[in-house]
Amino acid sequence: MILFSLSLNLFAQTDYPWEDISPMPEARANNAVCAAPVFNTKYIYSFAGIDTTKVYSGISNRSWRMDVNTQVWEEIDPLPETNTKIAAGASYVNGKIYIIGGYTVTASSNEISSSKIHIYDPTLNFYEEDGADIPVPIDDHVQLVYNDSLIYVITGWSNS
Repeated sequence: MILFSLSLNLFAQTDYPWEDISPMPEARANNAVCAAPVFNTKYIYSFAGIDTTKVYSGISNRSWRMDVNTQVWEEIDPLPETNTKIAAGASYVNGKIYIIGGYTVTASSNEISSSKIHIYDPTLNFYEEDGADIPVPIDDHVQLVYNDSLIYVITGWSNS
């Protein structure tokens, strides 16, 4: 137990400053969030998610971006998906935001994982044509960007 505790202390990331930002226009959870620059302005993006009702009908593909300097949120086009989704991941790579996976919840509480890769161009403020589907539909996963060129999708759920 002491060795485990010691190893956590050695690798803890403690030098990252935290600050409050202006709240989103509506409360969202399980949304895909990432940051991206547009020329000299930094933005925070939020894609899809669920509202405070925490029921399937509260899931939406509504999306926003916030100018970090002005702390002003603006709604952008919704995620271009026929079904609403939660638990997707978003990563900024080489000038584009890739929104991967997520899942839909039906009225009967069934969960259907997504294999979609949506591509958003923050500079032009629009969604490009979807990328090729990932081999296994996935949600509630972790994404890691390597060398501004690769996205590794790690762990997660697939349907059940």
